[in-house]
Amino acid sequence: MSGVNYLGSILKAFNGCSTKTEFRAWLKATIFKELFPDLEPLNQYTDPDHLESDISDFVDQLSYENKRETVVSILLMFNVATLFLNPSSNARFQFDQFKTGTWDIEHIRSVTSDMPRAPSRQKEWLSDIIEYFNKKPMEPPGEGSELRPEVGGMLEEATQLLEGETFNSDRFEELFLAIHKLYAQDSNGEAEHSIGNLALLDSTTNRSYKNAIFPIKRNRIIALDRDATFVPICTKNVFLKYYSDEVDNMLFWNPRDIECHKDAMTATLRSFFKDDKGVS
Repeated sequence: MSGVNYLGSILKAFNGCSTKTEFRAWLKATIFKELFPDLEPLNQYTDPDHLESDISDFVDQLSYENKRETVVSILLMFNVATLFLNPSSNARFQFDQFKTGTWDIEHIRSVTSDMPRAPSRQKEWLSDIIEYFNKKPMEPPGEGSELRPEVGGMLEEATQLLEGETFNSDRFEELFLAIHKLYAQDSNGEAEHSIGNLALLDSTTNRSYKNAIFPIKRNRIIALDRDATFVPICTKNVFLKYYSDEVDNMLFWNPRDIECHKDAMTATLRSFFKDDKGVS
């Protein structure tokens, strides 16, 4: 349906509703049908837990590799619903920024298939790793300023690769996989492409660091937010691990974090469409 037809339908519904409550219920039901075409109509759900279960089953089927347009819609609605459900907040979703920008689906934790192939991009990746490791983010508690041995070795290898007279892409691949393995502890290949490991990010930022490890991505999201660059609220929240129930290590994004993110998404969408009394 085109934007003009949407506006016409909304105006017609508004004029046909006798109260704001009635119009709001119609609007939510219409959005729900667009988002979840395979589910029952919204007014058929009387049990919020049943609704949340069906939403969870629906989003479980979504991934980076299929139904990407639906993934974008769900992630967008997650952001809008998050702000809508907080009446004490004066923040509003910046639809103008979203409409005029170009947006990508971002892997929160990068996947090995995203390894940079061009030597120039490989060198950029190494530069980022060297800069990050030089800040000593992997210090064991109480052991002063020494890097963990495996990180120290990776830093040395990255520096030698970058500064060598000839660039060895085979050695780069070995190092890339080793670093990825370190920061993708307990990796689950299927979960990596699930919606719990995905977020919305503007294409310029995403393409500049899509191969980066989680803590580097996290630092850049924080920098964007600090500089007042528009970052969707849920994208910022996920990189700050607000949805995770285990936040003892902010350097890793693991399968439990992925599951917590997806659970928060489904709970937020359920709360937006139905309150605990089953009222739209």
